[in-house]
Amino acid sequence: MPHAFHLSGHGEVLFGRIGRWLADPVREFTVSGPDAGPYALAEGPDGALWFTLVHQDGIGRRGEDGHLTTHPVGAGPTVIAQGPDGACGSPTYRAHRIGRITVDGSVSSFAPHTAGGGPFGIAPGPDGAMWFTLSGATASAASPVDAK
Repeated sequence: MPHAFHLSGHGEVLFGRIGRWLADPVREFTVSGPDAGPYALAEGPDGALWFTLVHQDGIGRRGEDGHLTTHPVGAGPTVIAQGPDGACGSPTYRAHRIGRITVDGSVSSFAPHTAGGGPFGIAPGPDGAMWFTLSGATASAASPVDAK
């Protein structure tokens, strides 16, 4: 960037954003005890914060009003991501399943075809499916999940 970037219109916009960011206090919310293993988080379609509790075998939800709920989902939920259908997906590593949880707390899951694959990561794909990784598969693997 030019040496006088901070004097340009773009510089003013950037420094304005930085100032607002610095003025916004960092807030901390307790969502579980430390033994629950809070691991990953995602914003849900309902505006709530959804998070995995890897050692408690659950998924938690912190509503915009601060209310906490926990849903049992199976052994070792890792990553969580909002899917294109409005539900969240989460692999359960130790249970060898791919889970789906809706905003009302309904849970369903299925086992990937690769035995012992150790599902771990999940993300929505551009094709409207959820894609997940199998960290314990003998070859690199990523598979789509029908979002319905």
